[in-house]
Amino acid sequence: MRLAILLSGLMILGTIVLLVGLLRRIRQSSQQLAERETVIHTAIHDLKAPLNIAYSTLDLIMLTEQQQERLQQLETGKRQIRLLVEVIESMLSLLKRPFTLA
Repeated sequence: MRLAILLSGLMILGTIVLLVGLLRRIRQSSQQLAERETVIHTAIHDLKAPLNIAYSTLDLIMLTEQQQERLQQLETGKRQIRLLVEVIESMLSLLKRPFTLA
């Protein structure tokens, strides 16, 4: 009887030690995910800023441009920049979604 109680106690203690270890790993993983998310979020914003500047610059150039062919090229450039900005914004929206384990 004493042996059974001792073994049960050891099993409970072992289970508690394992659970504490798992909780530590979960906390570390969660912290790493948060750090990665911050880095990615910063990188995405750093990508978006020069694109906005390029878009505005193309707008200014278009105000003084007279040649139709060059205006079309500038418009194509603006369209491509808008597409890149949309991709970046979709990445940002993915980051804003809550993380769930499926």
